[in-house]
Amino acid sequence: MGSQRDRLSRADTWLEGHRGELAVADLDVAAFVLFHLVEAVSHAAVLGRDHTPGPAEVEDELTGMILRYLTG
Repeated sequence: MGSQRDRLSRADTWLEGHRGELAVADLDVAAFVLFHLVEAVSHAAVLGRDHTPGPAEVEDELTGMILRYLTG
């Protein structure tokens, strides 16, 4: 799985490869924000109790948020 630094670097590399499709200006910041967004939501979903949405709902919402953030 690698260290956080390795995962952020991979995310930044992927974003750089898609720069022409993205609305975000600073890819390093975008990688950081996205990494921590997914990590925090995943953590909350795993530890959640009664009001935690199902995995499909969480995935759909994260996907929509990420696409809107990246593409404007």
